[in-house]
Amino acid sequence: MARIDFESVSYSYDKKFYALRDVNISMDKEGRYSLLGPSGCGKTTLLKIIAGVLEDYEGELYFDGQNMRDVPIEERSIAMVFQSPVVYPMTVRENLAFPTLRENISADERGRKVAEISEILDLREVLDMPAHKLGPADRQTVALGRSLIKDATIILLDEPLTSIESEKRVELRTKIKRIQEEQKKIFIYVTHDQSEALTLSDQIAVMRDGRVLQFDSKEDIYARPAHTFVGYFMGSPGMNVLEAKRQNGNMGFQDFELPVPKNYKDYVQRNPRFKVGLRPEVIRISIQEQKGYILFHCEDVEEKGEGVRVLYLRSRGQKNELKAVGRFAGVKSGMDVWVDIPLEKILIYDYESEEIVS
Repeated sequence: MARIDFESVSYSYDKKFYALRDVNISMDKEGRYSLLGPSGCGKTTLLKIIAGVLEDYEGELYFDGQNMRDVPIEERSIAMVFQSPVVYPMTVRENLAFPTLRENISADERGRKVAEISEILDLREVLDMPAHKLGPADRQTVALGRSLIKDATIILLDEPLTSIESEKRVELRTKIKRIQEEQKKIFIYVTHDQSEALTLSDQIAVMRDGRVLQFDSKEDIYARPAHTFVGYFMGSPGMNVLEAKRQNGNMGFQDFELPVPKNYKDYVQRNPRFKVGLRPEVIRISIQEQKGYILFHCEDVEEKGEGVRVLYLRSRGQKNELKAVGRFAGVKSGMDVWVDIPLEKILIYDYESEEIVS
């Protein structure tokens, strides 16, 4: 197994409201993928279609070129880890060995596989303890081990860290990442947490309202969001999005103007209204007046640690809000500051569709 293809896949639970709409993506090699978005965006529905739990979908799903329409769950080379840890009322050793009971292997080989997976997941010390009496993080680790021991080529992880306490979550996330890097499988990770998606995947599908707004490398999703929602959802804080219009040959923002970047001049000539995206990290701040800088008022300062701060800014005419991130020593809440918006870092989006202008 080295490829999964979705071709115009849609799904409705009640034949009225679509939980998925026209999904067209390909996971074309062993690797790490995330389905990222808010609750109700269709992430788990997509996972269930891969698993074979939902069958009456529109469009087609292919594994390595094979149409999966009539392929039952037991014939798919998949394993799934759920949000709530699922373990059997038996020892950890027996839990790990359970998926291998259908395999035609010797007891020695079964024991070797259990020892190997328990070593990877640091479960050696609890192998003979009842799995259902362990803490949530350890139970989830057992569930993960049980899925990995199956030799499935696709591992589906449906928000497996949501019910885990924060300090254990980091530890389990590290284990998952190490496993992903060591094993040649397709890992598909469902989450609403962008930090988990960034840590545990190479490519991310950002979803909203049943649609995949962008499926790309995590670097490209951050640097060039295909939709304003993607820019807002990816980032801490997310991308600034300002409404703008063509004004005096410039970009007008009601109480200030900026020149039109050269690569967008043709678009702005044809479209009088549009939206402008700007990452908070690229904004420069001065507490002294600077030529070409714009006067803003700092309404609040949030400390992010290690000297990094988020400034919440409002323009002089109260028409625009900006967030800026950086080491802004000397800036305090209530101060006026001068803001430099680098034109080369600006992205322009269509006013109606909110999709990026190429």
